[in-house]
Amino acid sequence: CCIVLCFTALYLLPRLAPSFLPSAYQQLVNSQTINGGDGTVIPIEGNLTIHVAAQTGISFLRLFYDPNKFRVYPFLTAIIEVDRGNVRRISWDDSCVFCGRNQCEEITYNFGGVSTTQIPRARLHSSGCYYQQEECNKDSVLNGEACDVTLYVVWSGTDSKGRSLQSSGNRFSLYPSSGAATVMKKPRTAEMGPAEEEPTEEPVAAEQV
Repeated sequence: CCIVLCFTALYLLPRLAPSFLPSAYQQLVNSQTINGGDGTVIPIEGNLTIHVAAQTGISFLRLFYDPNKFRVYPFLTAIIEVDRGNVRRISWDDSCVFCGRNQCEEITYNFGGVSTTQIPRARLHSSGCYYQQEECNKDSVLNGEACDVTLYVVWSGTDSKGRSLQSSGNRFSLYPSSGAATVMKKPRTAEMGPAEEEPTEEPVAAEQV
């Protein structure tokens, strides 16, 4: 099963802000079902993957859940390359900056199921951090969000007026691993107790590209 994250318009955010899929772990991994458009419940089998689409651009697949290894890979950064407002390419950034290399695996595939590490001259960032499903189950019970999908989107290139898009310069792979790791939510444990509801933030102003 594949989760598709689409961007129908292009926006230039003044700061790097994540997009969340609330309760994605609970709904997609724990329940192993997804709601159909007609109200039916469709069972999910096999791996869960994610790809990003904007205009005619489309990324490779990133693994979100591996039922064979019982691992969840929730941290993603998509780099959208734009030429005068037209999307030319979408690639994934290195997601291993969110953790140590001993907690990181190759998780990027083409739509034929082939790992991008086996594609000649691909030269892509293809790995990401994982949590064990057992950790995520405990986190979910305590209303945590550590294992829900967390997607950062950055832009490079130029907008429709030829102005440079600069958010790609803020992506986490350009910072030391210790700095990026500070934004990585840790699964909650019984000792920590349930997560408290966070106050709602003011909307982030955006400029259309």
